[in-house]
Amino acid sequence: MRPVFYFVLFLFFVSCSSSDSIRIVSDSFPENDVWVGDWFGIVENAVDLSDSLSVNNSDENRFLIRLDRLLADSIKTKPDLERITAGWAEMKVFVEEFRSGGFSSLDKELATKWFSLNLKLLNVTGEAVFADEIEKLLHAPGAGLLIGKELLRQFVFTKMNDQIYINLFVESSAHYEHTTGGPVRITQETNYPNGGHVNIRFESGDKRFVELFIRIPFNVQQASVIVGGVKYKAVPGEYCRVAKMWKTGDVVEILL
Repeated sequence: MRPVFYFVLFLFFVSCSSSDSIRIVSDSFPENDVWVGDWFGIVENAVDLSDSLSVNNSDENRFLIRLDRLLADSIKTKPDLERITAGWAEMKVFVEEFRSGGFSSLDKELATKWFSLNLKLLNVTGEAVFADEIEKLLHAPGAGLLIGKELLRQFVFTKMNDQIYINLFVESSAHYEHTTGGPVRITQETNYPNGGHVNIRFESGDKRFVELFIRIPFNVQQASVIVGGVKYKAVPGEYCRVAKMWKTGDVVEILL
């Protein structure tokens, strides 16, 4: 884990220590406001494989119990994020062992709870490392049957007011009502990860100021983010911020 990541989390914990409730960086769109196309075999409704893939191993049972506790803590008014993140780091090693061999022995409950924990931590910290974990999970063999598009729609786009986060490159779209009034639609056109070209298109009745945060995948060697001939800093494993007045027809071009 990068030292910078831990330092950022430390500052985040300190900033929240005197608050009565945790600050949310971004949250999921309403389900009906997001459309997601086909991606790596993700099905519309996740398949329940618990009967055939029961968790009998004691280590797996302990992992599931720990996940339940961390998820319960994460929805408290003022969760202990330092403790939750420490537990997350320990469980990450366990999850990587399963990912290496697919989900032949990891059932839907484990997969979806690990997805949910990382999504909650992403929402309250804004740290790309948690989105990285979700993408790794989605790439694992068999994950498409366990996750389902209902969960995926909660992750692809998140927002806080007019700050829009694109957390995964996938053929998709999202729409919402701008804080100044009027609809805004954002559409992704891509065949990533089979290709390295992504177009993000804006539709809006009038010009609207939106801060766009684009997660650059952790595993790409380099990336370019271009809007109207202007290149923006794009670092793998981080978010690229593009803040401007957007109008219908504006396009963000991403080359990976």
